This record gives sequence, C-alpha cells and structure tokens, in this order.
Amino acid sequence: MKKSAFAAILLFYAGFQAQTADFTENFDSGKLNEKLWSGDFKITDSAAETAGKNDPFFGNGTSFVKLSAGLQTTNILKLSPLVIEEPSVLTFRYKTEIDSRANQQFTVSVNGENPVSYTGSNAGWRTGRLSLKSGEHTVIFQTSAKNMQITGGYNAVYLDDIMLIPDKPVKLSMFPAAAVDSFVGAEGAAQIHFSPSMLRSDGSVRPNKEAVTWTVYKDKIENGEVSATIAKVNPDGFFSAAQTGVYIVSAKSAGFTALSGEITIHPANYLLEPYTYPGTGKTYSGFIKAQSASPPAPSSASIHITQPPARDFETDAFFTLEGKITKPKARNYGRVEIIKKSEKGQKTPPLKTWYIINDSFSCRIWLPFGEGEYTVTVQIFDSVTLTNPQKGEGALRGGSYTEEPLEFNVINTRQENGLDGDGRWIYPSYFIQSDSFVVTNLMREITANLKTDLEKITAIHDYVVSELVYDQQSLRNPGRARKTDAVSVIENKTALCEGYSYLSAALMRSAGINVRIVTSRSINHAWNNVYNNGKWLFYDATWDDPVPDRGPEIIGRTYFLLESLTGGGSRHGNQGKIMIGDVE
Repeated sequence: MKKSAFAAILLFYAGFQAQTADFTENFDSGKLNEKLWSGDFKITDSAAETAGKNDPFFGNGTSFVKLSAGLQTTNILKLSPLVIEEPSVLTFRYKTEIDSRANQQFTVSVNGENPVSYTGSNAGWRTGRLSLKSGEHTVIFQTSAKNMQITGGYNAVYLDDIMLIPDKPVKLSMFPAAAVDSFVGAEGAAQIHFSPSMLRSDGSVRPNKEAVTWTVYKDKIENGEVSATIAKVNPDGFFSAAQTGVYIVSAKSAGFTALSGEITIHPANYLLEPYTYPGTGKTYSGFIKAQSASPPAPSSASIHITQPPARDFETDAFFTLEGKITKPKARNYGRVEIIKKSEKGQKTPPLKTWYIINDSFSCRIWLPFGEGEYTVTVQIFDSVTLTNPQKGEGALRGGSYTEEPLEFNVINTRQENGLDGDGRWIYPSYFIQSDSFVVTNLMREITANLKTDLEKITAIHDYVVSELVYDQQSLRNPGRARKTDAVSVIENKTALCEGYSYLSAALMRSAGINVRIVTSRSINHAWNNVYNNGKWLFYDATWDDPVPDRGPEIIGRTYFLLESLTGGGSRHGNQGKIMIGDVE
C-alpha cells in the first residue's frame, strides 16, 4: 500500500492550522492528533490482523485503523472539528470484512446527513470519496452489527490514507494510455476509442463539461498535425487511419493536454503478415512454402479458399485461413479441425482443437502442439442451431454436415519449448483470442508498469471481476445465450463462467502467463489453472464476482491462486477436466 501526500489546506478550531503532511493521515506513527480524532477504534497492522490466516491482501505491513463490527456493538472514528476554505474531496482507503446480509454495516457520514454505506468481504483495499463544501464539518466513520456476524471472519472494517484535497483538476488523462495496435479500416471492437478524463490530485475523476479538441500526429509531435484524410479522431473519441504507420493523439480541454501512447496502424491484410506475439515475445512467420507438387488449396461449391495457397505446406506456428462460405441454409458456417498426427508407436489419443468460421472469413489458425505434421480439415455445415441469431450476438450450439471435408496437410516447423513441451497453454485458440488487438491492447492497459507475473495476474483478475456482470439472462435461457469467447465478452461486459475463464486466459496468455481451462460437468462450471512461481494454481474469477452484481469495487479473492479448491465451502472438488486445445 503506497502512502501518498497531496496538497490541501485545512483550518481547525482553537487557531490550529494543519499543513498537508499533518493531515494526510496514514496512521503509521501510532499517534493521532486528539484535536482532530476521537472514537472507539484500534490502530493495528497487517502482521497482527493476518496472524494464522491465509490472507495476503492487507498490505505491506504498514499500520491502519480497525473498526470492529461485533455483535451488538457500534464503533466510530470521528474527524472533527474541520473547517475548510474551499470545496474539497475527502478520500480514504478502506477494506471491508463484513456482510450486509449478516446485519453488519459500515457507513460514512458528514454532519450526520446522508450516510454512505459500504460492504463486502474477502476483498482488497478500495478507495472512497466524499465531496465537501467550504465550511465546518464533522465526519464519522462507523461500523455496527445487530444480531449476527461472519463465523471465522474478521468482522471489521479497516481504514488508511485519509486525506483532504481541493476539488480542482490538476491534469487531463487519456484512456487508453498504453501503446495500442489497430489496422487500416478497423471497425467495431477493433477500432480504438479514446476517452479523456479530468483528474484531481489523488487521481480521481472530476466531471468535465469543457469541450475536447483532438489532434493527430504521425511518428513525432514535431512533425506536425496530419490531415484528417490520413488519420483523425471523431467527436466521440474514435480513432481511424487510412494509412499505416505510428501515430500519437493529443487531447486538449480546459487548459490541459493529454497524449496517447504510440498507435501502430497495420495494413488491412495484417493477418497474412508475420506476427510478433506478446505472449512469447517471438515473431512467427506463418505460411512458409508449399510442399513440392502440392495442388492448390481445395475448394467446393460451398466454400472458396484463397489462403493458404496450397493444400500441402510448411508453416511457422500458425497459418492464415481466408475464404468465403456460401451455404445460406446453414447461415454460412463451417468448422476447422486441427489434429496433430501421432508419432510412430504413440498410443495416446491424438491432440486436437477446432475453430468456427463464418461468411467471409480471415483468421489465424494456431498449431499449439509443437512441431510436426498436422491434418487440418474444413467442414461446411448443412444446418446449424444458433442462440439469439437475430441480434447477431448468439453462439453456435450445434450443427450437422454431410459434405466431404476439405483436407490440408501441414508441417509446423516451430519448436516451442513451453510447458508440456509445446505452446498449448500460451498460444491463442478459438475462444481465447490472445493474439487479437482487442485483447492485447486491453492487456497492456491493465498491466501497464507492472513487473511480476503475480502483479499482472492480480490486475487481470480484478479487472475481470470488476468489469463483468454475470450473465443471468443466458443462464436462465440457454437458447438465447450470448457468445462467450474473449473478444465477445470484452464487447458485451457480461458472461457465464466459461466467458470469465476465456477472458482471463486470453489476457494472461497475451501477458506471457500460461493458463489452462478446467471444466466440470458435475457442477456445470468452468475455471482456470494459472501457472505462477513454478506451480499450477486454481483461479475462479466467476465465483469471486458477487451475484447479484454489487458494483465494480466489490472484488473478492476467495478463489484466487489456490493450491486446492476443495473445502472451505467450495463445490469444485478436484474432479475438473483440463481442456486440451481449450475445447471439448
């Protein structure tokens, strides 16, 4: 937990004037100014609170205030008297280990009016803010419990880093701020959307009613503004470019300026080019060459394939499959199956995965099971069953086919020395599009400035839990279920358990972290195994997200990086099946 100091001026009764350092209270000294603070609270630290408990989320050993929420008790931390000269914001960090369903409450009130309630347990530290007008104030932090408490829990609220800052903007920020990729002609989720925010000195967002002026530069700001025919940002913040290259966007508002990170625009046919995958840091060539005497890529009356150009070929880790399906009665759907040919004498079942293609398609097909020979077949459906087809957001639930499949013989030349001897837990797949710009751009934003895998895993977990809402609609009506692949989940902001698992895996793989999908038919559930510090650990973002949703700040970590998911009220057991190839 970082200790912060921000500019603020407070005047107190008895002629006492507190300077910034005096008021930014982090409780590390163990002594409080009695002219300001009173109540029935305790100053403690993480070592004392976590003794004998497996809870790594209290902080780094610094001190903080504890307000108990035991039976038939009320505990307060009172800040008074407080006189401020200008509109300000009171900020505080808090960690709640209470449950409103157990009649436990934590409220913060100003002058006894309009108390704000906070709740949650098994969560990390969060930030609360209250706006204060100029004048005299009494602020009370209060916990209470009537007739229940959490058995074996902390039954307390913790407070730290209480400070007052002027309610004034100090800078303009840009989201996304990290480097991003897109391509000429990008639309929908692939189009970059910039959102500027005015910030106070503590990093909180302050409403901004001023207009935003956008400027686009190519390569360097010194090169000057480019023409809108080359690249532009529309009034809603959407960036588009007609030429490849590296761009920088500037946003100006209310006298402040914010700059984007580098925007790399690739050609429209970028999927046919070599690709540097963030997950491994390696550049893969894709299609290398056709085998001697290979016929052209096969086609049929239902499908015309333009890439790869040959039936038999060598490739490096992936190849790009392009073409068009014309089978209207099956809504132009097809299935691509990838099977690694078994070595001589090998008795284990062949390794396989699959992709779904539709209409005019262009996609990378990754070969996750290492170097060697693969058989790739393309099958066109005669009929399909879709969920929610009218809105275009439904998933393919099933289908049948009678046409002879088209077959490719592929030699993968890439030797990937990953876990299990290949790239199966780090490569992209059909549901886990860790090579999509939509995913890699988001990953860079989430993990910006983070160094360790644990920091990145934690940030990704908290993003998934805070940003997604469990898809009750799809649960109640499977026939109308939404898609659950990682890119669709980013777009929809809602998912069932498999969507939580796919998005977590996509973000982590693109960040260089090995992840597996685990499913259990007995409990109809999916979760992840995450490889960290030499171990495969259990990770279930779905069950860490409260249902019904309680807002983005309620982040649980009950099922986060555990060596076992048995016990503790968990119904997972150890019967989960690891999905080889990420598919059934």
